[in-house]
Amino acid sequence: MFNFDICSYNMGTNQQDYAQKCTYYDSQNKNYDMVQQETSSALVGKAAVYCLQEVRNTQRPLIKALQAQGFEIFRAPNSNPNFQFSAAILLDSKIFKDFDNQSFDEMVCLEEINGFARAYKKDGAIVSATHIASGQRITFVSAHVPGFDFDKPVTELEGKKGDLYCHLIADKLAEIANKSMQKTFHVIGADMNANPEKWQPRFDIFSREGFAIHRTNAPTNVNPADQTNREREIDFVFTNEFYVIPTIYAIWEKFKSFFIETSYYEFLIKENSVLGLAAENNASDHGALFVAANFTTKPNIYQLANSICSLVLSFFYKII
Repeated sequence: MFNFDICSYNMGTNQQDYAQKCTYYDSQNKNYDMVQQETSSALVGKAAVYCLQEVRNTQRPLIKALQAQGFEIFRAPNSNPNFQFSAAILLDSKIFKDFDNQSFDEMVCLEEINGFARAYKKDGAIVSATHIASGQRITFVSAHVPGFDFDKPVTELEGKKGDLYCHLIADKLAEIANKSMQKTFHVIGADMNANPEKWQPRFDIFSREGFAIHRTNAPTNVNPADQTNREREIDFVFTNEFYVIPTIYAIWEKFKSFFIETSYYEFLIKENSVLGLAAENNASDHGALFVAANFTTKPNIYQLANSICSLVLSFFYKII
């Protein structure tokens, strides 16, 4: 069995959000540069995959520390040196290889009125890689979904803004799976800016595609400005196993799983905080999700049958 940990974490962006959180928890308000260093020290070395949101740039302490440890960073390409990206993925190059960065920064259309499109631009991080120990191909996603006011009922247009972004990610993953010509695993670490209780349609987008949702069922974010939902669960991890479009190859992949030893993963939520850090030591208004990915293999039916026959024969020989 092989295993590795995945961290999904909205890093937070500024002193103001951090200060509001510290006030809410009656905690010490430290210098933001200092607390970023403390958070970085706590997180580095705790996972092989980091799906990060609200990253902004590559000069932040956590990013620099991970890169110093041999992690590769993947995010939306942009020639503008001042481009502030939201999503990034960092993978340990000692555990993964053969990277294919398919991150994006695209326009998402909300609606058309009298021929004019209402749209917004949003980035997301997507990278496919091979898990060296198992040879399994895995696609990772980091997503920061547009949100809405938790204190008010969600209008269709407000919900649609984030939902379309989720549709875009689901479509890109389906395209990757159809081109891969092999069984692939997809893992999404996301700040959904919603939860199923507040806005179910956003989660249905992924569940219809066969994704399992991994959740804490406890708050992952604090927003003191909200009157009724100051603490809320909005960070999630989604996982799915994809096969290519039904072809002779795909049918064979399905069929041989009954006869040939094949691989699969189990994903389990591990933690719901930044490794137990107090509010003043976490440079974000979000906690970090840690998910354990346990890799194992399905038993080979031929080997199983052979073992049973051996036991039967052994028992028979002892009798005679």
